[in-house]
Amino acid sequence: MEILNNRELAILAWAGIIFLILIMRNKTRDIVKKSSQDILRSLLQPVLLKFFASYASYFLLCLFCLSGFHLWDLSLLKSALIWFFSVGIVTAFKISSIDHRLSYFKEWVLDNLKVIIVLEYIIALYAFSFVTEFALVPVLSLIAIIGLMAEKDEKNKSVKILSDYLLFSSGLFLMSHALIESYIDFKNLATAQTVKDLSGPFILSIAMLPFLYAFYVYTAYERVFAGIKLSIKNDQLRRKAQVRAAITFGSDIDFLERWRRKTFLSDIKTVHDLKKSFSDIKKIKEREKNRPSIDIHIGWSPPPEHQSQRKTARACAHCPTNRRN
Repeated sequence: MEILNNRELAILAWAGIIFLILIMRNKTRDIVKKSSQDILRSLLQPVLLKFFASYASYFLLCLFCLSGFHLWDLSLLKSALIWFFSVGIVTAFKISSIDHRLSYFKEWVLDNLKVIIVLEYIIALYAFSFVTEFALVPVLSLIAIIGLMAEKDEKNKSVKILSDYLLFSSGLFLMSHALIESYIDFKNLATAQTVKDLSGPFILSIAMLPFLYAFYVYTAYERVFAGIKLSIKNDQLRRKAQVRAAITFGSDIDFLERWRRKTFLSDIKTVHDLKKSFSDIKKIKEREKNRPSIDIHIGWSPPPEHQSQRKTARACAHCPTNRRN
């Protein structure tokens, strides 16, 4: 597979043209300059630099290890870089807002196994000529922008429907063209290199999971430790609390957050108060792990799998038959 296909070249060409137009006009040149300076200033913040350095180092380590097992080579450099700057970094920045759902990581890996990934690969593989792609890029981009603008106003619902229909039809056309071409060119498509290209993003996703999970835990602790500055005023006591929290909760972010909320409700001024806050959370955790066996119809603290049964029991308690009895 070539380094850049005609579609990617067309996108880069249009991006270059738009950039040149912006910097050639006096009004937009200053805006572009100021925006670029603001973005660069944000990226050069110590926190972000540390993150990018650790993220890039781990990524390179993954590629080195995968190459040792013959699961990666330089022919996959393009897909690896695309994954790094799109999927990987975007996911890392989403980590802090996933609301402690560990299922997010499972969903994220499964997303890389969807059939749509294969279709996207085939569509990208069989692009049209550069001239055709160069003409299609602005047309499809314009339709997409019109759809996004029309979505904001209910009066433009018909415009939104039309733009969605045009985009769907265009996508269907591109997919049909790619599938026909892949059928004709099946001998060249069914190669070990194709398998490598398709499996590359999934393998990288699996390899990067430890880093992303560690980053998820780190951001959670950073958020909690910043929060307890308001609830635990004493610096020495707060440092002890931080060490004790790390030892007690480890990667259990749910109970870490519960403990943080408890510190706001409690008046923690001594080591005894601090120890009590941890012991109270431990008792809650122990009770939740060893739930008492209680009749489901009582409706008290059923395990998650019985939530639907509890709702059914409550509904039956108010039905006519039960009221007569």
